[in-house]
Amino acid sequence: MNKEQEEIIRYFMSLKGWEVEEDKFKIVAKGYKNDADKLYRLGKDVEKVKNKIKLTKKWCEDRDLEWSLGTALKKWFDNMKPKEKKKKPYYRDMRMYEKGGKWFVIPNDGGEHLEFAGDKNQITWK
Repeated sequence: MNKEQEEIIRYFMSLKGWEVEEDKFKIVAKGYKNDADKLYRLGKDVEKVKNKIKLTKKWCEDRDLEWSLGTALKKWFDNMKPKEKKKKPYYRDMRMYEKGGKWFVIPNDGGEHLEFAGDKNQITWK
C-alpha cells in the first residue's frame, strides 16, 4: 500500500468516525485499498480525492444513505449538490397544508384539521 492510498483510507475512516488501532490498520485498510487506488488514479491528487469523499459523505447523509469509498468512486463524475430543504408552512407554530386550493391548519394536539381563514401573509415558512 502506498502513502497516497493510506492517506485516503485514513481520511475516509476519520470521516466515518472510526478509530482503528495502528497495529490493526493494515488489516482493515486492505478492504479499501482497491477503491482508494482507483480514486487516486482518477483524481491524481490526494486533496482532490479527499474533497470528493467529503462531498459524497454530505450527499449521502442528506439522503440518509450509507456510504463508503466505493460510493465516492461511483459518484466521481456526478455533480452532487446538497439536497435543498424545503420550507414548510406554519400558522402560530401549527403545521399547514394546501389541498384543493384551500389552506388547512393541523392543530398541535392532533385534532381535526381546520380550514385556514386568515390572510396568507400570516403564514410563516420554516
